[in-house]
Amino acid sequence: MSGPRRARPVLALAIALALGGCKDRPAARTQAPTPADAARANPLAPDGPLAAIDAAPGLAITAVVPGMPPPAGANPRAVVLGGARFTDADGPHAIYLLEVASRDRRSIAIAARYVGATDDQLIREVDDRADACPDANLTGFAPVAVAVTDRDGDGHAEVGFGYFTGCGGTVVTAKQLVLEGDRKYIIRGSAPDAAAPEPAEDAWPTGSYPVALAAFRDNAAALDVADVAVAPDTGERFDASSSVEQVTRSGTSGGVAIELSYPRLPMLARSEAALLTGRMRSFLDIDARFGRNLVGDHQGLCAISLITSAIASLDCQVMTSVWTRREMAANTGGAPAGPARIGLNLWRAPASGDVAVTEFVASPPRDCPWTLDPDGLVWLADENRDDPCPAGHLDWDALTPTTARARALIATMAP
Repeated sequence: MSGPRRARPVLALAIALALGGCKDRPAARTQAPTPADAARANPLAPDGPLAAIDAAPGLAITAVVPGMPPPAGANPRAVVLGGARFTDADGPHAIYLLEVASRDRRSIAIAARYVGATDDQLIREVDDRADACPDANLTGFAPVAVAVTDRDGDGHAEVGFGYFTGCGGTVVTAKQLVLEGDRKYIIRGSAPDAAAPEPAEDAWPTGSYPVALAAFRDNAAALDVADVAVAPDTGERFDASSSVEQVTRSGTSGGVAIELSYPRLPMLARSEAALLTGRMRSFLDIDARFGRNLVGDHQGLCAISLITSAIASLDCQVMTSVWTRREMAANTGGAPAGPARIGLNLWRAPASGDVAVTEFVASPPRDCPWTLDPDGLVWLADENRDDPCPAGHLDWDALTPTTARARALIATMAP
C-alpha cells in the first residue's frame, strides 16, 4: 500500500453508494455454528478434536480442552479448538489453537498463540485469515494439529502444527510451521511439490525440516478436494443488469472502514470461476488488515460486464484512502485522483486464456484497462495514470478483430 492519501469525498461516496446497491438483504439471524458443525462443512477439517502428540520423552504434554475460555491477551470472541501444554528446559508452556468466524463462516481468522503457561505471557503468535469467501471458507488447522518434539536434543521444545488458508473455488495454501522459543520456521505451498521453506532448510532446528516437509506434503495432497464451487455452464448471458449474488466484506480494520464487494460466478466452469475470483479478491485486497494508528477508507467493487458461453469480462475498481491519526489531525496527506480500475477478460473453454485487447483493436492505447459489455468494448477511465486512458465505448461493428475467436464473438454479439 502506498503512503497515506486523503480521498475526494464525492468519489468515496460514489463507490460507497455503488456497493450499497449491490448488497443482499440481511439474512434472518440464525444460531452460530459450532466448531463441530464447521468441521463437517469443511472437507479439509480434521475429524474430531484437534489432537496433540509428544514425540520426545520428558516433555509431559497434555492436550488443551476444546471450548475452554481463550487465554489472556487473545481475542475474547475466539473459540479454543485445541492445543497443548508441556514443560521443557525453559519451564511450562502452552499453545492454543484459536478461531474467530463470522456467523455464515465465509470469513474465518485463526491464530496459534504460544505462551508461558504460568502467566500466559506471549512468546509468539501466528495468525492468518480469509475473508468474504464466495463458497466454503477452508481456513483451519490440519491434523494432527500439534506435535511437541526435541529432535535436536537441546532441551528446548519444537512445537509443530499445520493449517490451510483460502476459499473453496480459489487457490488454497497449506502451511506447516515449527516454533522454537520465539523463532518461527514455515513451509508454504498449494501443491505437494511446491514447498517453499522460510528460512532455508539448513537454518531449521536439526531434524525438524524433514518431518515438517512430510506433514506439509500430506496436507497439501488433500487440496484436490478444496475446489467446492459448483459451476454449471448454462449458456445464459449475464451483464451489469443481471441479478447475481454479491460476496461482501463490510466492517473496520484498525481505524479503516472497509466496504468491498464482488460477484459470485456459479455460471462459470469451476476452473474459470476460481481464476477470476482469485483475481478479484487480489485486486480488491479483500483480506487487507490495517494498524490501529491508521484511519480512512478501503472501498472497492467488482461487477460483471459481460459473460456469455465464449467470454467472461469483469470490471473492478478500488480506492484506498488511508493516513495516520497524526496526519489526519494535522490535515496532511495526499489524495488519490480516483479509484484504480482493472478489467478482467477471459476466453471460456475450449478457447481458454486471457483475452488480448489487440484481438479487437489494432492499435490500442498502452496498458489501458478495458472490458467487453453487451454493446462492445469499454475503456475504463483510471485517473491515477500519468497518461490518461481514453474514455468511451467502441461498438461491436467499430472493432477490428484480428483473430478467429474475436470475429466469431463479434458475429454473435453485433446487432
